[in-house]
Amino acid sequence: MKRILQELPVWFSKGFSVGLGFTFAISITSLLAVTISGTINLFSSGDVVSASKINENFASLKTAIESINPAYNTSEVVTDQVWIDGKPIYRKVVNTGALPNNTTNNIAHGITGMSNVIRIYGFAKTAASQYIPMPYPTSSGGGSLTLDADTTNINIFTNSAGFIGYTTSYVVLEYTK
Repeated sequence: MKRILQELPVWFSKGFSVGLGFTFAISITSLLAVTISGTINLFSSGDVVSASKINENFASLKTAIESINPAYNTSEVVTDQVWIDGKPIYRKVVNTGALPNNTTNNIAHGITGMSNVIRIYGFAKTAASQYIPMPYPTSSGGGSLTLDADTTNINIFTNSAGFIGYTTSYVVLEYTK
């Protein structure tokens, strides 16, 4: 170990200095080439690319990455999933307002051309931020909440007045066209 430590300065002074100098020279040459011409030469193909083209490519790459699994949105978005028939799966969040009181609310979802509802789910909350999932089945006799959808509406049915305190609700539809 002592011998290695004694030879370390020699190694650094020869190999490291040469490598560092070579790296520095290449970096300065590349920087000057870009500074003088305002473009980048892709040495492998010989193509010249401008800064605006690089920015354009980064913008399209950013859009592609962000659309891999899009955020939940009140506008229709295409997910990165495909149904068994090969059709893309779309997602839309719908503000469905207050829950009904022992009746049914029919809320227009605004989707055109829907062919299959793949998934329907959501949540409701009270003013005191108490949350429940939707649908909300119970076996204790305290009331249940069901969801269904057709080509025009989301239908929320409650069989109890126990849901009247839920003043906000959102339903997520995942579907094909």
